[in-house]
Amino acid sequence: MTDPKKESGKKQDPGKELLTEACKAYGIEEKYILGQTYYPDEKRVCIVTHGGAKVHFRHGAKVEELDPVRVHGIPPEKKSK
Repeated sequence: MTDPKKESGKKQDPGKELLTEACKAYGIEEKYILGQTYYPDEKRVCIVTHGGAKVHFRHGAKVEELDPVRVHGIPPEKKSK
């Protein structure tokens, strides 16, 4: 018997594909994602990062990359004089 979850040619998680596209658009590495929600009816994903940014992404939307601090939450070191 074959496992129906592993049938070739079928996508198992459409939210994962949209999440990957959103990460590329916003410049977010997946390791900095605190949580995400996929809305299949609206075909959009909401992402919350470790830096506290909450963004909504729809397929094909053009967005600007987030500031690195809003992604990973680590403030830049102060420069000494």
